[in-house]
Amino acid sequence: MNNILKRFTSREFLELLVVLLVPITSFVIAFFTLNHYGVNWDEPYHYRRGQAFLHYYLTGNKTYEGIPKYPPLKGDPDSPGFRNTNEVFYSVQRNPSLSDPAFRRSYYQDDAWDGKYFIDQENSYGHPPLNDILAAFSNYIFYQKLGILGDLESYHLFIISAVSLSAFFVAIFMWKEFGLIESIISSLTLVSYPLILGEQHFNIKDPVEASFFTIVLLAFYLAITKNRIHWLIVAIIFFGLALSTKFNIVFSLIPMALLFFYLVFKNRERASFRPFLKKVLIILVISPIIVLGMLIASYPTIWKNPVVGLLQIVRFYMEVGYSKSQPNPYYLFGFLNTYPLIWIFYTTPPIVLFLIFSFLPRLKKSLRKSSFIILLLLWLLVTIGRNSLFGALSYGGVRLIMEYIPALAMISGISAGYLTKFINNRNYLILIFTFIILGFLPTFYKLYKIHPNENVYFNFLIGGLSGAKEKNLNSWGNSNGNAYYPSIIWLNEHADKNAKLSLPIALTSNIPRYKLRGDIAVSPFYWSGLRHEGEYLIELTYDYQAMDWFSLNYLNAAMAPVYEVKVDGIPIAKVWKNDESHILPTFRNTKIDKSIVVVDKKAKNIKLTLPKSEKVLSVRIIQPVKDCKQVNTGYVQTSLDGKTWSRETEDMALDQLDRQEIKKFDSNFDYYFVGKKIKFLIFNVDSEESCPLKSREALVTSLSND
Repeated sequence: MNNILKRFTSREFLELLVVLLVPITSFVIAFFTLNHYGVNWDEPYHYRRGQAFLHYYLTGNKTYEGIPKYPPLKGDPDSPGFRNTNEVFYSVQRNPSLSDPAFRRSYYQDDAWDGKYFIDQENSYGHPPLNDILAAFSNYIFYQKLGILGDLESYHLFIISAVSLSAFFVAIFMWKEFGLIESIISSLTLVSYPLILGEQHFNIKDPVEASFFTIVLLAFYLAITKNRIHWLIVAIIFFGLALSTKFNIVFSLIPMALLFFYLVFKNRERASFRPFLKKVLIILVISPIIVLGMLIASYPTIWKNPVVGLLQIVRFYMEVGYSKSQPNPYYLFGFLNTYPLIWIFYTTPPIVLFLIFSFLPRLKKSLRKSSFIILLLLWLLVTIGRNSLFGALSYGGVRLIMEYIPALAMISGISAGYLTKFINNRNYLILIFTFIILGFLPTFYKLYKIHPNENVYFNFLIGGLSGAKEKNLNSWGNSNGNAYYPSIIWLNEHADKNAKLSLPIALTSNIPRYKLRGDIAVSPFYWSGLRHEGEYLIELTYDYQAMDWFSLNYLNAAMAPVYEVKVDGIPIAKVWKNDESHILPTFRNTKIDKSIVVVDKKAKNIKLTLPKSEKVLSVRIIQPVKDCKQVNTGYVQTSLDGKTWSRETEDMALDQLDRQEIKKFDSNFDYYFVGKKIKFLIFNVDSEESCPLKSREALVTSLSND
């Protein structure tokens, strides 16, 4: 007992308390802010899949039969027409007794997205599901059984726990390997890095993968430098967890292999190293069985044919990971994509950039002294390089390569250690350490101001988000769906009684509708466009293609928002009330004119010539619906002089009021504009038998100057 007490009062124990202070504080803050965040648009699918698999593991059942239905919601289902969605959704509306208010059923225990779908019907072309299952298990314990967290918050608890685990790992590792200052700054950089800080609350894949990735590399390093087999086993287990979450972990093999061969070569003369090396090789030979076993065990979909299932996952990453859709302006020399580096530079806190650049003069010397710094450098090069070379998919910032952040954090910590120990003087050390800590304060204040939208943080070097927008940095303002949530809070406080709500661009599953007031009805079909029937609309407003589509373009140009989610003065989401009182004055007065159409069957188009140029809002082609074919695809051209033509963004076969779904086939064929000045129009269709080619007149709605 005395020995234990001595250890508890030792300097090492006090240092441990200091080391753990940052990870513990970070977890506590993350926990108590769980309900400040919404959902990433990927999450509904993953939580539905996780619940289906977990229910299958726990009960052996592929359906949710035998448990009460989810309580009735007003409006229409998120996935209308998908399997039995409509039947289940409307049956509970008609008969609320099918649900039980005392029974805590997760919203994502969805009868249409059950085990019969995910196990029997869906294939494995996509990400593995272990993170989904672990999040569902967290929901099962903390929401369904204990009821101490909300439905959504209990899923997110798993994510912040995974990130906190890696933060604890980094803090203790850096303390043991380098020292107290290195540990504090490394963990502080990691947990306060804006992308991690924000997305650990709603991104089910990338923060989890980055956390597992970090533990794998650190455990592997400890194994081969300390001759500790148990750390190698830890690395293999977390490699399996990571692979069963996302295949990014495969790239960790490159720095691990290079470091392994380097250390084998370096220690080739040490007799004591050879027995350990033999054990390592035996375990590494066995490890693929363990790793693949974990992946297969966590994925019931592929049990019927594991080989085909695994190959489908690989095909997904090869096809999606190397998409042809790239931000071309960022390429140098035709092969180097600078987008990830530019994004990292402008979204990394200034104090971290200072520490990184301060480390560069010592890099060469450090590489000779520390094999861990070699690992960190390889870690960064591989993580960022794989997204910068070979035409790899690169969009929406750098969340796809979030694994770079822990490496960057640890380099920052090492740099801080060098700076504080540059002069062997206690006062100097305290001064520099204080300066570094104070350097984090502006970032903390900025993150406090933009909370809970930390993932759209940009530093002062680009002028914040407003500067990123001004410079048109690809995907500026992309919150990955989180910015919907402040809009929901506003609606709960200000929306009319029995209001209707819709999303003109995204799916209604992109919002946690169960967080809305019970009287607010949600439907993908409420967006009434130019009819202005008074529904509320919420949508994201950032750098994406939908900003040019009629729905969002019209709302931004013609309607006064009732609420905006702003960061650095830039709206990243808006709420509109689509009634006539919120139409901007320049769009209020309209007129309708008839126009003769000229049909050219050979060219498969129809032409309209207006008497004079007009600011057009819509063209309605009156078409027959018999003895002709519905338009499958087509495009619209407009001109002011009949010589210079521009092609409209949206396919004329798609419904501009229904998230780009195929138009309903009826006698009114509508195409919308946002007050664009036009005199000549050409509608190009895909077939000589298309119905618009049999039309004789059109109605043109335009803005009136009266």
